[in-house]
Amino acid sequence: RNGYDMAVGNRMNGMEPGAMTWSHRVIGTPAISFLLRLFTGSSVGDSQCGLRAFSRDAYERMELRSSGMELASEMILKAFRRDMKVAEVPTTYAVRKGETKLNTFRDGWRHLRFLLLYTPHYLFLVPGLILMLLGILSLGITLAASGGVSVGTLTWQPVFAGGILVVVGTNAVVIGTATHLFAVSRGIIPESWLTQVVRRYAQLEQVLGLAGLVILAGVGLDALIFYEWVTESDLGVSTAGLAAVAQTSVIVGANLALGGFLIALMDVE
Repeated sequence: RNGYDMAVGNRMNGMEPGAMTWSHRVIGTPAISFLLRLFTGSSVGDSQCGLRAFSRDAYERMELRSSGMELASEMILKAFRRDMKVAEVPTTYAVRKGETKLNTFRDGWRHLRFLLLYTPHYLFLVPGLILMLLGILSLGITLAASGGVSVGTLTWQPVFAGGILVVVGTNAVVIGTATHLFAVSRGIIPESWLTQVVRRYAQLEQVLGLAGLVILAGVGLDALIFYEWVTESDLGVSTAGLAAVAQTSVIVGANLALGGFLIALMDVE
């Protein structure tokens, strides 16, 4: 009657003592609701309340697919992604008379699994970019401090960590880009500015060109290291650091080339 597409109950302020376990009331439900607000911009405070009402049009637009506990999260996620008007109404929650069928870890994982699969940019792109930045920083420290970083009596050599972080981060970004396009093509997530950026700047030819440059940079550094060894000269930077950057560049370039084909394949209509 008030023009909302869906109404959802909120049990948090109308709960009888003992109606919900402490772990669900303090950790589980608030955590899932927070992730939904973070991932979708949802304003719902109790995303797991089963008291819901929605119009037939809203039901058809949501195109629900889940068959388990994660259905509650899917409704909220898709409603906000489709710009539906959602109202939250205070309700009560009494002590259950029968035995609960809820399983804290199994059902919690199903919700988390669903949310991560439906938000590939949070699953792949954001962590991947963070790992890449940390890796580049570690390699930079290696080049600047050939003796490593000393903390008290311990000395940390970031040369290995840097390469690993950059490679893993790059792979995460490539996979995230591909899964984003796949999710858009399947209607799992709507098109966004990220979709337009990927389609404009991550064409196969562009990715292959970037991959070639990165590989050439790595080969060039290897040649520089070889020259330093043959001439017994000193370039003024850590040889181990240069070698780490060189091998990381070659591996990243090769992965980018392969990833370019994967990204192109995911966007085939």
